[in-house]
Order: sequence, then structure tokens, then C-alpha cells
Amino acid sequence: MPIIDANKITIRNYLPGISGSFFKSKNNSFSFTHFKKMATSPNHQHSFEQVIIILKGEMEFLLENKKHTMSKGGVMIVPSNIYHQCTALTDCLLIEVFQHYE
Repeated sequence: MPIIDANKITIRNYLPGISGSFFKSKNNSFSFTHFKKMATSPNHQHSFEQVIIILKGEMEFLLENKKHTMSKGGVMIVPSNIYHQCTALTDCLLIEVFQHYE
């Protein structure tokens, strides 16, 4: 298993107010994702499972039209093909894990 220094990965802008460092293993994809306060992801779905771990800050998640507010230490498991959206209530740092996809 390779060792990755996440500090050396280029930070990319994903959406306005949302950026991160993205890398892959054989079976999964990962992102250290930064949300600026009030940044919002679009309501979307995808064919793979996603796990979101909050390292810093507070976020509001919309999962199947139900709101959930979570902060540091919170984990959201988003099943495949489920609509979801998130809004940063404060500046946030997340780890996102995605089942491998092409």
C-alpha cells in the first residue's frame, strides 16, 4: 500500500467555496475537503456510496429531504443513488470517502 503525503497534493476548487485534495487507492477515492461558511453543494445523487467525516466545523446535511446538523466527529454515510446536499454553517474540513468509480 503506498504512503501518501496529503500535504503535497494540489488543492483543487470543486465548486464556489468548496476545495480539496483528492487521491485514490485501488478500491476507493478520498478527499480532504474544505467548505467555506455558507458554501453549499448541489442536491445530487451518484451510483456509489459516500462517507463524510467532519474533522472541523458544523454542517447541515439534507439526506432524502431530511435535515441533519452535524459537527466535529460526525459521520454521514450516504448510500448510492440517494439525493443529498450539504451546507457549511461554519468553515469546515471533511474527509470524504467514495467507493471506487471511474
